[in-house]
Amino acid sequence: MQSSDAEESIKPIESKLYSIVLTEDENLAIVEGAVEGAIFTGTSEECQNEILMSLMLD
Repeated sequence: MQSSDAEESIKPIESKLYSIVLTEDENLAIVEGAVEGAIFTGTSEECQNEILMSLMLD
């Protein structure tokens, strides 16, 4: 494989943004997209880690 072929095959991974929000019944939920007033916004994995860390600290 030539180096130009290798460079063309390498594409950045697009990370969708997700937000942790508080629902009406006061539960945490992860929703797709950046939400104004969210508790936390990041990738799906970052949101899951944030919720796990908050549960461990309680």
